[in-house]
Amino acid sequence: MGFFDRSSQPVDDIQERFLQRITNIKFKNVLQRLKNKIVGNEEKITKLLSTLYFHYKSYQMDKTNHDSTCILITGSTGSGKTYITQNVLEELEIPYVKISAASLSSSGYQGQSLNQTYLSLEQKVGSNLADIGVYWIDEMDKLQDFSKEGKVSKADVQDELLNWVEGSNYQIKRETESGKETFEINTTNNIFIFTGSFSGVEKNYSQLVGFAKKQSNNRNTLKKYDYKVTRELLKEQGVKEELLGRIGVILKINPIKSKEKLFDMVEKDDTLVNRYKSLLNKRDIQLTIQDSYKHRLPDQINFGFREIKNQIKSDLSDIFYKLEIEQENTQITQVCLTEQGVELKKKGEE
Repeated sequence: MGFFDRSSQPVDDIQERFLQRITNIKFKNVLQRLKNKIVGNEEKITKLLSTLYFHYKSYQMDKTNHDSTCILITGSTGSGKTYITQNVLEELEIPYVKISAASLSSSGYQGQSLNQTYLSLEQKVGSNLADIGVYWIDEMDKLQDFSKEGKVSKADVQDELLNWVEGSNYQIKRETESGKETFEINTTNNIFIFTGSFSGVEKNYSQLVGFAKKQSNNRNTLKKYDYKVTRELLKEQGVKEELLGRIGVILKINPIKSKEKLFDMVEKDDTLVNRYKSLLNKRDIQLTIQDSYKHRLPDQINFGFREIKNQIKSDLSDIFYKLEIEQENTQITQVCLTEQGVELKKKGEE
């Protein structure tokens, strides 16, 4: 029976079974499994794990006097915000629903409302676990309120989010076979995770502390000072002060500067690479990534996990066509990613 199989168990049994497991985790074991997938940012991962643990432990101890937990995870594009958040939640088997803030609207307007978001979570794990699940709102920076500068305001969505994170009673409307029904939920026991790059924070900070320039291999590179994301910096980026006041934990994910470590992480545990490996294995073909492949991408400041995946996707985009043509006359046993690109190896050439 699956973990989220509601079966005929009472509500208390379903929640208690989840809480017993999540509050008895061994941090050392969980971190070790995550380290097999994620490179770097161990301190931030530990803080995220601890925050999730504390929320559910507190709820288990006192279900009547409890508050929602709000976490903001930020970092530059490609730093691994999404990858880390997803792996932590899935490793702990915490029920969650992920939505893009860009698609959110307040109730009654076009776009995905928070009403629909709850229904998505309920459909995924059932109402009993939805009551204590995670709302993961990605691209939070898309909700920046710059209305006074003439840009589209998302202040109404932020206001509605504020009601949710404060643990208010909320009316949910749902279509049923017999018509429309309305019921009330309370988000006091939920966790809210906001992720976003907030590139303007980095820009504003750089204007304050300046850049250090250095010459390397006849190329100009910029070495940015590390910085701490503060509520004041986020407020300047259009996040409402009232909403910021409800965010208890802010984690800044630092990009991995080593190509070797990034490539190692991609090869170890990446859905895209594993999918290609699986499809090729069905043809008795092995996919390998040589160490030299890391040199295929130029050194750049915004180099990250996403850039590697995009490069792999680009290089392998026509691989099955090539295999079909090549295998008419010869037996290909290995597809190898090298600094030059894709190399097909015949039997005996591996």
